[in-house]
Amino acid sequence: MLVLHDRVIPASHLAFRQQLKAIGIKSPTAYLEAGTFIKAFEPYIIFVYHVEGRKLFHIRIYEPQPAGPTRTTVANRGQFEPMADERGIRLTLYDGTVDEWNPEHPGSLVKGTFGTYSMALSTITEGKDQVGKKLKEMTFRELMQERQRITAEGIDPLPITLEFHRKVATAFSVVVFVTFGLAMGLGLHHQERLTIFVWVLGLTIAYYLASIGTNAIAIKAWMPAWLAMWLPNLVGGALGAWKLVHAVRR
Repeated sequence: MLVLHDRVIPASHLAFRQQLKAIGIKSPTAYLEAGTFIKAFEPYIIFVYHVEGRKLFHIRIYEPQPAGPTRTTVANRGQFEPMADERGIRLTLYDGTVDEWNPEHPGSLVKGTFGTYSMALSTITEGKDQVGKKLKEMTFRELMQERQRITAEGIDPLPITLEFHRKVATAFSVVVFVTFGLAMGLGLHHQERLTIFVWVLGLTIAYYLASIGTNAIAIKAWMPAWLAMWLPNLVGGALGAWKLVHAVRR
């Protein structure tokens, strides 16, 4: 599973997107993809956690400064519209925060809140290859290298940290399922197939719902990224071990 998440799945995702680009997706809006640091709209670096049509969710926009801290805009949601000249897009953000220059302390930033914030993003230079790797298309080594590079630029590496621990934790989730499987195999009779099926289905749904929930918590910075991604494994593993010990004693 570690090899699958480190090599096979990332390579498959990247090959699929390269084919889509080759077919002829030329609109600037095509670059607003979820799960990757988007550098097509200089001087901004954009990261979007989720995209539905023209709606964006959990957006982070970074504007590195040559002599000062990186200016950061964070919004819970947003939407975009192509500009008339098809050379860029207009991005409208809702319910977020933005770093503003502090007039009392030049070179420093203060954080303000907004209900609606609109900005125009110019498109990229023609002829430049823009099929960059998304985070889910990177190997473990590439994620660590990207984390170091992003951190050096003064950008929060939270999305990279989440993706790295998600890959590893998902690979080790099989241990949780195997532990529960052993416990059910020892504790239930052969005739109770429907009960086993319900247990397996319930466990699978509970695990992935927990993964989605802890991911949302980590995005809000309410919990460290590594703990959020490993929490379903830790809780599931503890419950599975308890059931296994109980089944053996029976």
